[in-house]
Formats: sequence, structure tokens, C-alpha cells
Amino acid sequence: MTDIPAENIPIEIRSYLLEIAQRLWSGHAAVMVGAGFSKNGLKSDPTKRDIPNWNQLGDIFYEKIYGCKPNIDQHYLNVMKLANEVQAAFGRPVLDQIMREYIPDKEYEPSSLHSQLLELPWTDIFTTNYDTLLERASVNVINQRFDVVVSKQDLIYSKKPRIIKLHGSFPYERPLIVTEEDYRTYPNFFAPFVNTVQQSLLENTLCLLGFSGDDPNFLQWIGWINDNLGRENSPKIYLVGLLGLSDAQKKLLESKNIVLVDLALCKETEGSHSKALSIFLNFLKSEKKKGNNLEWPGNIKFTPNLNDNFDFLTIIEEWKSDRLKYPNWLILPEEQREVLWKSTEGYIKKLFELEKVDNLTDLNFCYELNWRLERCLCPLFNDLVPVIERVINKYDPKIGENTTNQNTSRKEDLVWDNIKSKWLDLQLSLLRFYREENIKEKWDNTTQLLNGYFQHFSPEQIARFYYEQSLFEIFQLNIYELQQKLAEWPQNVSLPYWEAKRAALFGEIGKGEEAEKVLETSLTFIRARLNLSPVLNDYTWVSQEAYVIVLLKYIRSCLRFASTEYKSENEEVKKLNQERLSDLVQYKCDPWNEFKLFRIKLEQEPVNRREQNKKRTFDIGRTTTTYNLTYNENDTFTAYSFLRFVEEAGIPFRVSNVTYEKKTVEAAARRISLHSPNWALAVLLRLGDTKVVDNIFTRLFVFKMKPGEADELIDHYILAFHQIQQKKLFNLSSSIPEILSRLTVRCSDQSKIKILEFLKQLYLSDQKRNFTGISNLLKRVLASSSSELQSSILVSLLDFPLLDQDHIGFPEPFYFINFGSGEIDSSKVRIKKDIIISLLIETSEEGFKRKMALLRLGKLYELKLLDKNQSKSFGKALWMFKDAESELPSDSPFYLTAYLHFPHPKNNNIINIIKNYILHHPFPLENTESKKGKGIAITNGNIQILEEVNRGLSTTELQWSDEEVLSLFHKIVEWWECDKSYLKKEDTNPLFSISDEFVDRFEHINTIIATIIKLHHKSIINSGNQINLVQLIDDLQRHQVSYLLAKTAYTAFFGKDKKRLINDIERSFASKQDRLLNDAAKATLSVVEFYKLDYISDAETIDVLSIISHQIKWRISRTLTVSLEIMSNILDKYPQIINEGILSDLLVGLEHLLNETDLRNTAVDESSEEKLIFRKYGTRLAAKLQKHYNKENLPLPQVVTDWQTTCRNTQEFEDIKREWVLL
Repeated sequence: MTDIPAENIPIEIRSYLLEIAQRLWSGHAAVMVGAGFSKNGLKSDPTKRDIPNWNQLGDIFYEKIYGCKPNIDQHYLNVMKLANEVQAAFGRPVLDQIMREYIPDKEYEPSSLHSQLLELPWTDIFTTNYDTLLERASVNVINQRFDVVVSKQDLIYSKKPRIIKLHGSFPYERPLIVTEEDYRTYPNFFAPFVNTVQQSLLENTLCLLGFSGDDPNFLQWIGWINDNLGRENSPKIYLVGLLGLSDAQKKLLESKNIVLVDLALCKETEGSHSKALSIFLNFLKSEKKKGNNLEWPGNIKFTPNLNDNFDFLTIIEEWKSDRLKYPNWLILPEEQREVLWKSTEGYIKKLFELEKVDNLTDLNFCYELNWRLERCLCPLFNDLVPVIERVINKYDPKIGENTTNQNTSRKEDLVWDNIKSKWLDLQLSLLRFYREENIKEKWDNTTQLLNGYFQHFSPEQIARFYYEQSLFEIFQLNIYELQQKLAEWPQNVSLPYWEAKRAALFGEIGKGEEAEKVLETSLTFIRARLNLSPVLNDYTWVSQEAYVIVLLKYIRSCLRFASTEYKSENEEVKKLNQERLSDLVQYKCDPWNEFKLFRIKLEQEPVNRREQNKKRTFDIGRTTTTYNLTYNENDTFTAYSFLRFVEEAGIPFRVSNVTYEKKTVEAAARRISLHSPNWALAVLLRLGDTKVVDNIFTRLFVFKMKPGEADELIDHYILAFHQIQQKKLFNLSSSIPEILSRLTVRCSDQSKIKILEFLKQLYLSDQKRNFTGISNLLKRVLASSSSELQSSILVSLLDFPLLDQDHIGFPEPFYFINFGSGEIDSSKVRIKKDIIISLLIETSEEGFKRKMALLRLGKLYELKLLDKNQSKSFGKALWMFKDAESELPSDSPFYLTAYLHFPHPKNNNIINIIKNYILHHPFPLENTESKKGKGIAITNGNIQILEEVNRGLSTTELQWSDEEVLSLFHKIVEWWECDKSYLKKEDTNPLFSISDEFVDRFEHINTIIATIIKLHHKSIINSGNQINLVQLIDDLQRHQVSYLLAKTAYTAFFGKDKKRLINDIERSFASKQDRLLNDAAKATLSVVEFYKLDYISDAETIDVLSIISHQIKWRISRTLTVSLEIMSNILDKYPQIINEGILSDLLVGLEHLLNETDLRNTAVDESSEEKLIFRKYGTRLAAKLQKHYNKENLPLPQVVTDWQTTCRNTQEFEDIKREWVLL
């Protein structure tokens, strides 16, 4: 290896070599390799022939034509013409054979010079050589991969850097360019190659290696370039090597814009071509060290010296030096961020010692620290902000006169011009913090203050100020104000990336075409600057170019998705941009990699660490305990960094219907939601994806809200929703209804009334197809409303319009009214007669609206809110249209048994009509001849006739004869025998399970059989069908279909093995199947009912209830909810069965449950949501216990009082408090 320091390079060629190196390391240099370079190849066998140069090849052609070698005094001027003559005389195959024989490609191996050449960052490597030395050498180059281009077709899909074989290659992929005719037709037949070289010349500096001054290949290419570009427009081309040119040759080449770099001037070459090339290549490599700033900040110490003698001035100077050397990446690469953070985090605590330092030291330390935090994509920590506020207030010239601190110099002694830039940057950073944390008052005050200093802003600070204000408005969903702020933002094409950020915001508010134009202008400006100032150690423009390309690609893909008429950029432009992104990776400007790294870190489920973790050791019975002093620090830090990254890069979360990195954004928002809830909420709304709400806007998220915050958010989001709708930015508002629905559990009654009014406006809107989350909002606002609100809610809901069936997502509000007549004071409800009349009118035409009108009238009737005449009119309306076959009302939303309680015409025998329908309506048999080949509907067990049968048998108003009961019993047995084979069917559909469908359907058998036994067991006894009944119940059990409810009834009435029943109930409670657990719960309640009827003894009943009470006492998670609900029902209906032992179990369980389900006392983990379910049912049980103790005039246990106090707390969720209030 031959190295020569730059200062030892002869002055005549030094500037040329430095220029080539500068262009090379800035990504703007290509190389063309000639035959002379191949002579550096290594022979595999010394006896083999040498690779000929151009003149030696001419001698071979001459000998072939004339049968002898040319004499010394014989000369020929044109080797290509000789090749023509060989082809004419002997044919092209002979010419090809000569080339193959005398250019022994396979007998040579690449030398170190080939590797040295390929290791340099040339944009492309062109070669006129036929051999494959370069291609073979590229295999051993590990820092970059080369595409080899031999044909025109190869060019289309190739990526830089490439090895482009201009004149063909061994083995013969196409005719080698060698004859005079080949060269004459080359520009036409191989125009893509000529164009590629031309384009490279326009963008790059071209170096020629391995060519002599009279090389025909060299002369031909120079001629083609001059012909196409013109001599005046032809860029300079560097011919490098031991040239040995005459004065005439030099003048000729210089006239063609060829710069001669004659390495013969370097005495170290010693006349050796290989040494000359080695000197040249090593010089280029050595210049990388001088112009490369890729390793910033370099080797810096990670362990700070934080002793009492800590020198603020020293660290400030070190940090300032780092800052001044910063190569201006738009986004500091991840590897460097890690280094910078590790060298910075240890000093953060020193911010709290700034009161001890001299003037300006505090400001400078804050500035340098904040600058480093921003490069690390780290937000300001909450505890740092008061310190920074205090420091910048100290240097505010407008309030400095009021200071009384004797240790502080007077502000007039400070040179404002020296500190204003730092002071303003810190203010802008605080402004950003106030936006992120939604500290509106401080944000407003700081904005007003900065407006007063606007004349002191630099152009970049002006852009940043407007960007911050724009982001604030989009965080607040103030679309009018955002558009106004974007319109006010002064355009400044000299700050192209700030323009790009403005463009991204245009895209987010539906102005994609405008965004595309601004981005195209920014990209053009950046590339123009790159052509003027090659990349050395400043990556400003290459970094901005990379991110603008990504932004432009995103905006264009969104526009293409939104409209089929959009004319995207052509494939060539897309390919060039993709290639350019690949080129920019060498400067560590790689947006895709940054996204990938964040994606890898954030899309994994976060590992939630408990404050204390116990782990069993190898020794039996021993454990180790680990205490976590921090909660998932790194995970949360990464989330903050990603959201900062998105803002710094200006990436819009959503444009049209396309979201960018949705999963990663969602994961980041979820991780910060408990620390920065308002920031997370803003991200959630900008994503505009209602599915994301589930993962972020959880109960725990709502629980952390301050008192009154839910009401403020409801006011704000309702207003924002209407603004967004007027601007038709439906995606931006799509999450708002779902979020409002979750706020109902913490808001006031006044806010619930506002939400109902908001809902009414949506129901009246003609834009319903653009709204989502309406069903949950309606359901939750009703479920969380207090009893005091019931009257006004009911009246409000009557103002909602009756909708047609095709309005999916807008359910009829009266479906969600679940309070009974005892929960509402009818004397306080005032319903306008016009509303009742309009509902009655709607029933006069068959259809969906009639059905919904009847539903409303039926509910009003149940609540005793219709007067006598209105009730009579309701009865007539209900029976106005009847089904001809069943004689039942058509378009009716009610179960059959409801007609028994509604008004009806006197001449109608309602009982016979209902019974006739139940007795004769077919059961849903599937395994029949008539159904063969037809599909099976997935109903999840929701089959109306089965529900009607159970309700009908349970209703005392309907008197059933033995024959009728047996008829229904036999229909059930027939259905079971017909379709039970489906329970064993293998499922072939990945979406639906046929066996699960029939398990759901057969759940009805358990319930219906239990009803038949309980109310009509004599029919079974009289008919002798007891054996059939036992066989059916046993068959249900064998097929793992719910059976316990039926078995409980059978065991009670027929006096069978009750101990076995209790064991079955206990086993089902231990099961992990929800279906068996629910069956056991129903069976338990049934046991208590039969105890009341004297069919089951005290001891047997207590045995069953003890199973339940133990689940509560020990808080068994799997069964706790069901157990709490069972005990609440028993206390409500059969409190006398509860003995002291069971009460003790309940009180112990509730005492622990009150504390364990308090979200303030528990670690944040995946069980937080589950604990609220336990709290809800625990509240219900505690309320039932209070009722029980009061009724028995017994002193109230402390735990019950504690639960009552909790339910009166304003912090408690409304739907949990309601469990107490309703009892």
C-alpha cells in the first residue's frame, strides 16, 4: 500500500485530487475503468499470456488478416477497422473466438487494486472492459453491494451502486463492442447506456482510470458526450494515471474539458502504473477521515464527575463544542442518540444546583442541556420545568427591573443580543412542554410573551413558533384556528424542511394536493443546494432530502388511495427517489431504519414491572424478592422519543383514510397515557381510529383524571366535533363519540344532558354514515345516569327521530332504557301530547318505523306514562296490523308474553293466540331431508321461538294442559335427537364453529326443561315420561352441554341423589369453562328457590351456598364476579337462608375487596380493568347487605359502611356508584 500525505502531493495536481475526494465523499463521483486497469489482475499461472492492451489486440487482428505480424516500420491507425476486416473476412464467430482466446478472463484473479476501487463510495462504476475482474472482486467487498448491469434490461431494475459493462462482458451476453460498425451504431442501439453515462456526468464528477490518451474507447466516449451535451455544457472529466502525453495530446484533451491528473509527478510512483493507481486510491480513502463527521459526538465520557467541586463552566464549554461540531442531521441517528443520552443523563440532576452559579452560567447550562435533550428526542421532565422557568424569567428584560435578588446583576448590564437566541429557544421548548401536557394557561401566557419578542426571532425560530402554535391547535382539535395559523405562517423557501412540516399539516386537514406541491418545491430547493455545496461534514441537506422524500411518498400514496383520478409520479421518478434514499444511507440519513427500530421496540407488548417481584429459587420453599425503583422507564422513554421523532420529522398521523405507522403510534400513546394523558389523547384523536381507543382510553386512564376534567373534555370535544364536521374532516372526529362515551362514567349530570343533546343532533344529521361509536355513547350515557336524571333523559329521548332500518350504528334509544316503573317518579315526567300522537301516526304504516314507535309506546306504557286514552290508542295501534297465519301483531318488537300485559281488543283471545303460536311454530331442526345441502345460520343461540317457549311456560297467565306440556317436551327431544350430531362435527371454517353454534342453541334445552319440571312436573309424572327426562339430562351432560339447571329441578322434585348434585355444582365452579360456570350459578339460585319450596333441606342448601361464599372470602378471580352476583340475588330474594358463617365469609371478602379494587392502591397492570368489575359487583353485594342489616334492625358492620362511603366519593365511577343508588 502506497500512502502520500496531501501536503506531499505535487501542487500541480493536489487541488484536483482534493476536489475528486470531496465530490467522492459527498456522494457525487463516478468512475469509468479502462483496459489498463485490468492489467493489474493476478495471473493464476505465470505461463499464461498477458491481457492485451488495445494496440496489442490490433496486432492480433493484423496477423489474422495478413498472416504475419506487422513489422516495426508498418503501422495502422484504426484497430476497430481491423476488427471490421476480421469480421468481414472470417465472420463474427471467428472474431468472437479471437477475443475469447486472447483475453484470458478466467486465468486472472482480481488484485487488491480492484478491491480498493470498489470499497470507495462511487455512485456508479462504468467499465469498457470485457473481463469480469470487477464483478468477481465485488464479492469480497462487505461495505456495499453492487448490481452488475450487462444489458439494457438490467438497467431497468438495477440499484446504485452498479458495475455497468458498457461494451459487453464475458461470457457473451450480447455482441462485444469492438468493430468500427459496433461503435458507429452504438449510440442508437445502446442509447440507454449513453444516457446513463450522460446523466451521471450531469450529477457527478467522472474519473477515468486505466485509459491512455489515444485509447479508442476513451476517445469514442468523449466524442459521444460532447456530441450530446455540447462542448460548452460538458462537465469536466478527470483522466487519472501515468499519462505520458505529448503537448499536442494534452491540448487536444484539455479542449474537450478533460482535466489531466498525471501521477507521474509523484516520484513515489517510480514509473509503475499499479503504484500510481494505489497512490490515487489510498489518497481518496485517507480523505474520508478529514471530511467525515458520521461518528459525532465521538468518544465522550459516560460517567460524569458530580462531586462537590463540579465545574459548570467546563461542562458548558464541552457541550458547546459538541453542539458547534454537530453535523446538522435533522434527526440524530439512533446509535448517536444512545451515546449522547448516556453522556448527558448523569448531569440532569445538576440543574437543581443552578442557584449557586454566577450570572449567565445558569442560562447557558439550561440551554446546552435542553439542546442535547432535544437531539435525544427526549421531552422535558416535569421536575425540570420549574427550574428552567425560574432561569428564563430571571433574564427576561421586561420583568428584570422588578427583581429584588441582590445576587443577580441588573438586566441592563446584560448584553441582550448575546443571550436572546438561547432565551427564545428555551421559551419555545417550554411552549412545547405546555402543549404536550395541556397546561393551557401557561401556554397562552408564553405565546403572548413570545409575540412581544417576535422582532427578535430568527427565521427558524419564526417557523418553529408557528409550528408549535399549529400543533397546539390540532392537539385541541381547533380546526378553524389551525387553518388560520397555517395561513398566517410566513412562507420561507430557504427553510425547506419547515415548509415540509407545514405541508404535512396541510395533508392532515385534507389538503393533500397543496401538501404535495409544497413538498415538491422543498425537495427541489434542497437538491439545488446540494448541487451548490457538496456534503463534507455537514448533513443538513442530505438529511432533509431523505425525510422530504419519505413525506412526499406518504402524501402521494394517500392521494392515490383517496382518488383513482390522481396522477402519481411516474415509475422512473419513484425509482430515482428510492435509489436516492439508498445513497443517503451512507450519511446515516435513513428514515426507514429509524421507523423500523422504533417499531421493533414498541410493537412488543410492554413488560409491566411490579414494584415488588417474588421469584422461587431452586431450593423448595425459598423465594427471592426484587424491588423495582422505576416503572418501565426505558419502554416509556422510547414511546416519548418516537412521538418526538414524528413531530421533528413532521410526519402526519393520518391523511385521508391512510394512517402512518398506526401500530407504532398506538403503542407509543398507550405507554405514555398514564404519564401524559392529554398528549396520548391528542395522538389518539389524530389517528382517527376508534379501535385504538380500547387500548389507550381505558378505565384506568379515566380514573386518573382530575375532578371536573371529564366535564371540560366533554365540552371541548363536542365543540371540536362540530367544527371538524363542518370542514368534512370526518377521520379526525371519528374517535370522539367513543371517547365521550368513556367520559360518561366520570362526568356530571349536566354533562350527560349535553351529551344527549349532542346525540340528538347526530341522529338528526344527514351525515350519519360518517359517524362511528354512537351506539356505545348512547348505551353508556344511559347506564351511568343517576336516578335523578331518569325523568329528563326519558323526555329527551322521545325527541330523537325514528330512523329507518338502514342506519347502521344508530340504534333505537329505547332499547337501552332498562329502568322499571319503580325507579322513576311518573308525576315528575311531562310528555307532550304531540309526541304521543306522532308516535301513534308512525304505527299506522307497516315497516321498521312502526316497530320502533311501538317499542317507545310500550316502554311508556310499562312506566305508567300513558293516560287512559293514550293506552287505549296504543292497544289499537299494536293490533292494527296482524300476521294472517299467527294472528299476532306484525312489525312488533315484543316477546309474546308482553301482549298479556298490553291493552288489546276485547274480542281477541290473547291466551289462545299465544299458546297456539308456541305449540305449532317449528323448532330449528337442521339435520333433515329438506335442509340437506343448505348452510347453517350462525345465530349464537339467539332463536326467538326457543325464548318464546321458555317465557310462555314460565308465565302463570298461560294455563298449560298435560298434553300441551308433553307436546313441547317431545318437540325438544325430537330437536335434540335430530341435531345433536352437529356437536361432534369438525369445524372447517376458521371464522365460525358449527359445534359451538349448536352448544349455544342447546343451552335453551337446559332452561326449558328446568321450567317444565318446576312448573309442570305433574305432566311428566302423569305421562310416564320420567325415564325419557332422565335420559335427556344425562345425554346433555355426556355431550358437555349445560345441564345443571335441569338436573337441579329434577333432583329437587323427584328426590334423587342431592349430594351428587352438590358435587356437580362444585366441580362446575372449579371448571375453566364460562359456560359450565354460568350453569352452576343458575343451578345455585335454583337450589335456593327449591329450598323455599321445601324440596331441598337447610343443610344441603348451606353446602351449596358455602361453595359460593368461599369464592368471595378468598377472592377467587375466576368465579368472583358470578359469586358476588349470586349472593346479591339471594340476599335480595331469600335473605333468611344466609347464616352467620356465610355472612362472615361475605364480610371478610368485601373488606379485602374494597382495598384490592381501589385503583389508587394497586400497581398498574393488566388486571386493573378486571378489578373494576369486581368493584362493581362488590358494591352491589354491599348495598344488599346494608338493606338486609337495616331490615333486621342489626348494627351495620364497618365494612358495609366503608363501601357506602366509597360510593359517595366523587372520584368513584358513576356506573359503580349507581349500583348502590339503585337499591
